[in-house]
Amino acid sequence: MIQEILKYSPGGSTVAPVTDQKPHQASPLDTLKSFTHPLRLRLFYALGLYGSATATTLAKEVGTTAQLAYYHLTRLAELGAVVEDHDHPTKGRERYWRHASRGFSFNTDDVAELPQGVEQMELLHRAQATVHFEYFSKFLQGYSGPPQFRAAAFGTDDVLQLTYQQMLDLEAEINAVLKRFRDLTAANPALAQGQQEDDDEPTAKVMAFVHGFPIG
Repeated sequence: MIQEILKYSPGGSTVAPVTDQKPHQASPLDTLKSFTHPLRLRLFYALGLYGSATATTLAKEVGTTAQLAYYHLTRLAELGAVVEDHDHPTKGRERYWRHASRGFSFNTDDVAELPQGVEQMELLHRAQATVHFEYFSKFLQGYSGPPQFRAAAFGTDDVLQLTYQQMLDLEAEINAVLKRFRDLTAANPALAQGQQEDDDEPTAKVMAFVHGFPIG
């Protein structure tokens, strides 16, 4: 889920959740501007890791106050990005939140035609890359989980000479691989909720982020 929270698609005609659900009605530029806010983006990613969480829990995760976290969650809710999780037991007066869908697809061509569209898209790219680096740095500085998962962590990069269509095909194939592994978790409701039996093979949340871009 988290690896496709913000997916930039050259096709389509709207800002839409990456899901079969009906796209929300927020305008492309409003949604784009909302996600360029660094704290708001961090909260959105953190919520993806927890699945369902209160503003207090997310505030601790990203290093802010519960009041500020709640404010930004309500702004994201207005855009249709998050919703209250009514299926989760309440925690006193606090609300639980969850993603409204698995992610969003931004049509770069449509956004580019909007006032400040290109500028806002560049800000979003930078903000997303910053959040990715923060998670990677956090892993390097203080991962305390099972050692086999640290040993299995990986990184790879390459420089390819591609046509436009080949670049689209590369993205599609990478997303297909990620979906295949994501579906393994979805097929096990207990694991999807972070629950494991004593005799289950250990699992860990693994963040995979991929960027592909032209350099010349």
